[in-house]
Amino acid sequence: MRRTAIVSSDPVLTLRSHGINNESSMSNDIFAYYDQHPDAQTALAKLRQRAINQQRQIIGLAGLPGSGKSTLAAYLKHKLSRELGERIQTVSMDGFHLSKAQLNAQPNATELFARRGAPWTFDGQAFSQALIEFKTKPNQALGWPDFDHAKGDPEPDAIRITPATSLLLVEGLYVFHDQHGFDLGAHQLDEKWFLDVPFSEAMSRLCLRHQQAWNMSKTDARAWIAKNDQLNAEITQATRQHADWLITP
Repeated sequence: MRRTAIVSSDPVLTLRSHGINNESSMSNDIFAYYDQHPDAQTALAKLRQRAINQQRQIIGLAGLPGSGKSTLAAYLKHKLSRELGERIQTVSMDGFHLSKAQLNAQPNATELFARRGAPWTFDGQAFSQALIEFKTKPNQALGWPDFDHAKGDPEPDAIRITPATSLLLVEGLYVFHDQHGFDLGAHQLDEKWFLDVPFSEAMSRLCLRHQQAWNMSKTDARAWIAKNDQLNAEITQATRQHADWLITP
């Protein structure tokens, strides 16, 4: 049965609105912020309960761009690492972006770069295979790619998953997506969570993020969102129906 929980607005933007911009201070304040929210505590309880089972399990956390997936995942990992150690690992699907070299090798490279972040600009099959290997190779150390935002490219095997890891929390736009190679990975998920931030709110957060991260004007940020991020968000929103748990504001 689908359940609905409560999540507040993005804590990063809330803290910045109060003049908190230092990364170290922000991390501490974000964690304190989530400590007060029943939804985050429910997520912790659900993960603790699943960690009792020694069989490997995967929780998928999806949501629109700007919904706060990575922030919530980082909080959950921070809290549970103290208790569970290597038994839990959090990863993102962002490391499965096709590299710039791979995109440039395609005949429609210009189109692919214009839509980078769409499902077909990821290696969905490799993502699915990584989830399958986590389930089927419990006694083998595995590597998981990360995404280097400074270089704009994936970094292979940046994250280590040890045989001690029995619970994997994977976040990303398309973890429930049923096309472009992602469908086999979705079948490996033991539970699917969707961070159900309203569409307009997520796009507003994303606009502010682009302005701050890339020094864009508001007009330029909105234009980029309209031609790319919003289209990706619509694809992600369509996967909401597959969620076992809707986490809503």
